[in-house]
Amino acid sequence: MRCRFCGDEFDSERGLHVHQSQAHNQVEKSVRDLLDQDVADVKEEDQGLRHRR
Repeated sequence: MRCRFCGDEFDSERGLHVHQSQAHNQVEKSVRDLLDQDVADVKEEDQGLRHRR
């Protein structure tokens, strides 16, 4: 089994999950936070960034 974040190989699914929860917890949290955002809020943030350039 291969880690989708760093490509490290693991012999078991359990080992992979332990690795991901310890080594990549911040990545997964960031992705979950992004997915939890309201689409309208994301569009507003994007528009704000475009106007700053």
